[in-house]
Amino acid sequence: MLSELDRKKIWDDFWKKQSSSGELIPTIIRWGRYYFSLIYVKFIRKHYIGSSILETGCGSAESTLLFARDNENIKDIVLLDFSSQSIKVSRKKSMTYGIAPHCILGDIFFIPLKHSSLDFVWNLGLLEHFDNPIPIIREMVRVSREGGRVVGIVPYKYAPIIFMAFLLKPFTRLTKGYDTFQTWEEAKQLWSPREYIQKFKEAGLKRVKVYIIFESFFFNMVIMGNKKRMK
Repeated sequence: MLSELDRKKIWDDFWKKQSSSGELIPTIIRWGRYYFSLIYVKFIRKHYIGSSILETGCGSAESTLLFARDNENIKDIVLLDFSSQSIKVSRKKSMTYGIAPHCILGDIFFIPLKHSSLDFVWNLGLLEHFDNPIPIIREMVRVSREGGRVVGIVPYKYAPIIFMAFLLKPFTRLTKGYDTFQTWEEAKQLWSPREYIQKFKEAGLKRVKVYIIFESFFFNMVIMGNKKRMK
């Protein structure tokens, strides 16, 4: 089991190489991230509420920055990651989009923000990296406003590409440099839609729904819920 320092080093190294390497694999990953970001933004545009947004475990923050650039209703953008290299990448990328987000180096288990401070809190490709994502979701709920929306985008457990990746895994290990640049193998769990709905409800959300994003070749699903309003 990796320690927190080991995990941080892995992601620092990953984002450092992603920001500077011109090799084939990181270039493909960057292209893929942009392609999928366009898909996520198209989907989330229909479900966004409020004027403030937080991405936890933001990585490059490609999707949030793309979305914020084209949404004049967003007045407050917050990006959070525990990797200093991730924060550097997201800051640099934000300048290319002409956006000035609040970038925070912090822990997704203890988000350094006040209770009920944001309208829309989401993450992409994060929850599957943990054996128990409920504490992460609870923190997202804590910092979201009453009636606010909490969203997670994760791999769809039953996607054909997941099955293919499992079959091809022994061969990809033979690819020089593959283990250095890939991150999806670190995924701990791929839960079913029903299991994710239960976890989001346990974290305190209501009206939880799951959507399969068909444009992602059935690779991704979205879990979405609203924070309860206090009577």
